[in-house]
Amino acid sequence: MTDYSSWVATCGLLRADFSPKPAYDALKKLIHDTWRTEAKGKTDENGIYRFRGFHGEYDVQIESPAGDTVESGVHVRKGEDNRFRIVLSGGS
Repeated sequence: MTDYSSWVATCGLLRADFSPKPAYDALKKLIHDTWRTEAKGKTDENGIYRFRGFHGEYDVQIESPAGDTVESGVHVRKGEDNRFRIVLSGGS
């Protein structure tokens, strides 16, 4: 990861003094900005919400009109039909 004591002097993402190189900055931007999906919205009249995002783990938080909240995790997988059903049920 660093040029410090690397067998190839200039192959790291960080210089020998541990300051970031342009490749480090580019990779950081990809990981924290470009490859990150954040979506917020409301379901349609059928209770469906759609978004397009990268493959991986998502934390989902759903709030009902009454203010009840449900949290769930989903995993979006490449090449699969990624449909998830999360049901808000009223307490009695």
